[in-house]
Amino acid sequence: MIQTAKLGKERDRRVMTPEGIELVFRVASPSDRVTAFLTDIMVLLVSGFIFILIASYLISFLGGGREVQQAFHTFSVLLFFFLRNFYFILLEMRWGGATVGKRVVGIRVISRDGGPVGADAIVVRNLMRELEFFLPIGVLLRGAHVMGMTGEWSWLIEVAWLVVFLVFPLLGRNRLRCGDLVAGTIVVRMPRAQLLPDLAQTKKRTRMEIEGRRAERKKSRYAFTQEQLDIYGIRELQVLEDLLRRKDQLADPAVLEAVCIKIRRKIGWPQADQVETLVFLDEFYQAQRGRLEQRMLFGDRRERKKR
Repeated sequence: MIQTAKLGKERDRRVMTPEGIELVFRVASPSDRVTAFLTDIMVLLVSGFIFILIASYLISFLGGGREVQQAFHTFSVLLFFFLRNFYFILLEMRWGGATVGKRVVGIRVISRDGGPVGADAIVVRNLMRELEFFLPIGVLLRGAHVMGMTGEWSWLIEVAWLVVFLVFPLLGRNRLRCGDLVAGTIVVRMPRAQLLPDLAQTKKRTRMEIEGRRAERKKSRYAFTQEQLDIYGIRELQVLEDLLRRKDQLADPAVLEAVCIKIRRKIGWPQADQVETLVFLDEFYQAQRGRLEQRMLFGDRRERKKR
């Protein structure tokens, strides 16, 4: 079940998971998206400028003949096409829906059902950018004509073509451009990956404190191996923490049991063992948190669970 609610000038998108846990994503504002896009364009322009310098040197080195210049022109057109498309595609695949510009601003692309964006959706939404932006810009810069028209009519059609696609995200409540609409994606603010303060302190802990916590876990009813704790990441820990926060407000107590069964199955806990659901979840949370903090001491940050 998916709901969208308006909060102030921005909108929060609420997604209800099958386990009954509500996840909230804040839709990125138009200014965030424009800033991120302009940052990415600057990266592409710098890359293109470097290529032009190298190409100019090679042309002069090879004699600068007409055939050489035509070959480099054809190659540069193809290169810039693949550069501007694969820049967005490869980075969003590598960085979980983010590019250099998106990471600077703090936004990323996700699926509209709240899950991570897939490779096919990334390819579709970025190839649509050719139709939305780069193609009309290229037509305007080259002074080409649309449908054989000449003069002001051709120029007006080209400008209108560009404006329609630029204004389109402002018309919808979820700020979707045409590429997002076709690919089933949405751009949201990137939440800071931090552990919330109420269930455990967020001050910096020394190694002695972590060792003390490890000693306390030895007295716990359930012992977890490092391999079991390494399966989940910060995002899953945050979801579990939110569930434990609201355990007294849950309409269906079976939600806790379902989450407990899912965790036990994922980490390979013997399903035949009888466990006390709330105690198991609380001790798993404490052990998982301590393990993630230990890994971060050595610069190893795990955002998501293993597949």
